[in-house]
Amino acid sequence: MLNNVVLIKNYAFHGCKSLINIIIPDSVYSIENYAFYGCESIEKITIPGRIKTINKCTFHSCKSLKKVIIESGIKTIGILAFAYNNCLEDIIIHNSVERIDDKAFFGCKSLKKITIPSSVTWLGEGVFWCCESLETIIIPKSINYIDARTFAQCKSLKNITIADGTTIDDGAFWGCSSLEHFTMPIDNHGSASISRSTF
Repeated sequence: MLNNVVLIKNYAFHGCKSLINIIIPDSVYSIENYAFYGCESIEKITIPGRIKTINKCTFHSCKSLKKVIIESGIKTIGILAFAYNNCLEDIIIHNSVERIDDKAFFGCKSLKKITIPSSVTWLGEGVFWCCESLETIIIPKSINYIDARTFAQCKSLKNITIADGTTIDDGAFWGCSSLEHFTMPIDNHGSASISRSTF
C-alpha cells in the first residue's frame, strides 16, 4: 500500500479471499467499516497508532489471521472488529486503548490469552463471547463494570481476577464450565455487585 494513503474506505478490501499480506502505512488515519471483512488469507496485521478507532467489522471473518498488533495511539476497538477470526492466537494491545466495544472478539476460538491494558475503562457486551480457548483473564482496576455475556461460553476459562468494586452483569461468565478460581478482593471501603445469573 502506498505511503501517501490516508483513508481506507468502507468495504475497500471486502471479500479479498486470496489477500495474504498487507502493510498499513503510518500515513493512514482512518479505516472504515468492513474494510477487510472476509479477507480469509491474511495471517498478520499491524494497525498503526494514527488510527484512533478500529471500526465496526473492520477485520471480521479474517479466518487465517493469527496475530494482531494494535499500536499505541489507538483509543477504540469497535463492534465486531475482529469477530469470527477462528485462528487468532496472539493480540497485542498497547496502553492507549480506552474502549473495547460489543462483541469485538466474538468467536475467536483459538485465543488463549489476552492482556487488557489499564487504560481500558469500558468492555462492551459479549466482547470475548465464545473465545473457547481463553484460559486466564485479569480485569484491571480501570474497569468497574462487566457487561452481559462479556466472557460467556469461554469454555476453557479457569482463572478470573477482578478488581474491588466491580459490577458484574447478567450472564457475564455464563457457560464457563472449566472455571476453577474466581478472585475479587474487597477492602474495608470496597463494594461489589454480582448478578444472580452471572455464572
